[in-house]
Formats: sequence, C-alpha cells, structure tokens
Amino acid sequence: VLPLLVPSTMIRLAVIVQVRLASTRFPQKVLRGIEGRQMLDHVLERAADVIGAVEHILAVPDEERAFWKEWYESQSAFSRAGWWRVISGPMDDVLARFASAARQVKADVILRVTGDCPLFAPEQADRVVELQRRTGAEYASNIFPRSVPDGMDAEAFTMEGLERADREATGRLDREHVTPYLMRTAKPWACAPRPSRTFSGRDLKISVDMPEDLARVRRIAAHLERHRGMLNDMGRDFYSLTATLWAAQQAGELNAEE
Repeated sequence: VLPLLVPSTMIRLAVIVQVRLASTRFPQKVLRGIEGRQMLDHVLERAADVIGAVEHILAVPDEERAFWKEWYESQSAFSRAGWWRVISGPMDDVLARFASAARQVKADVILRVTGDCPLFAPEQADRVVELQRRTGAEYASNIFPRSVPDGMDAEAFTMEGLERADREATGRLDREHVTPYLMRTAKPWACAPRPSRTFSGRDLKISVDMPEDLARVRRIAAHLERHRGMLNDMGRDFYSLTATLWAAQQAGELNAEE
C-alpha cells in the first residue's frame, strides 16, 4: 500500500468534475436522488475532500452553463464555502473542455472525476495523486489495470500531458472521454497497486450509467446508512467501505430487487 502523503504545496492541483444533463443513455442522471440528496451533491462533497487541491471545478457544456450556475448557487453549503467554480466548454469535446478549464486556473496537475460516481473515494484519489507526484508520471490512475470498484476511479495527469493530448488526439472517443489518448501514450505512466486486503471490490460496479446502476447504488447507500450509519462517510475509509460491501454482496443484498 502506498504511503499517504500530503501533495506538495508547490503543485497546483485542480480537481475537475465533468458533468452534463444531456446523457444519451440516462438523461439528468446526476440530479437523481440517493438517500435524500442529489447524486452530484454526493460527488462534490467527496471530491472536495481530496488532499492538497487548490482548485475545484465543475466542467459543464457551454449549452448548460446557465443551468449549472443556478444549480450551484442554490447549493448553499457549497456556494457559501466558495469551493467550486463552474467553467464551461464544448458539449462533446470533453478533452477540450478539460484543457480549457485547467488552463484558466493555471493547474499543474489535474485529478479527473466524473459526476456519475456518487461513491467516489477521496482516500483512493489521494493515493493516485501521491503516486503521480512521487513518480513524476504524466498519467497515473487506479484503473489501468483496475484496482478498485468501477465508480471509485481516480486519474491524475500533468498539465503538459493534457495539453499534448488536446493537441494530438483526433479520434471521437479520445475527445469525448478525455484520457484514452493519455492512457495509450503517456511516458511515464503509473498505476496504483491493488489494495492489500482480500476484497478490493474491483469487480463491483458502483458508477451510474443506466437506471439499473442507480438502483444498485441506492441499495448500497441504504445498506450503508441502515447497517453502519456510514453513508456520509462512505469512501473516506476505503477498507471499511469495501468490507461492508463484501458482506452485503455475500448476503445477496446488493442484487436484491427494490
């Protein structure tokens, strides 16, 4: 297990959460409720806990900028704290959206988070950021190969790598999904090792792409709150969370019908 260190204060770390309403598979999914709060509310709260971040950006499409500005200002806890900036860019060219947002805040390193991961684990993101800092990798992650559940993804990459990808990548999927070009071409790149416990949950899907994924996440959230009272802390203690998920999975609770 990597030692958890505070990233250097000399590095400008920006956490960028990408979000849009116009999902073709599941429109407006990030506004769906989970235990009384919207999915994106859970994501932003957890992403704000990443150690050493000096900028927090909600990267939205130009066409949705007015909606997201109003939405953010209505989230009083976030807007009063001034944690997040809403920055817009192209709808489908998310790579360009990321690059533009990172330039505006003069980031050195970017942590990418997606708005459909309500169980995002800041503790695991901290380890990926530290891995990038320690190795100097242009790209570091815990998904290449995957070492955590789908939905606790963390990718940290340098501004130089992001700029290079923005200049060179031409494929539609590379532009839409931000990091595939970096995954293929980064030199050097690094991957966080699998957690040194029996159950890492790496085969469990807890991101939300479709309505059935949301139903699964709602069951997990309800289980955590009902049995452990740990919904508001889920993800902060990765091993407690995965142990709880393992027990629930063994009991068949995560696959039960709602």
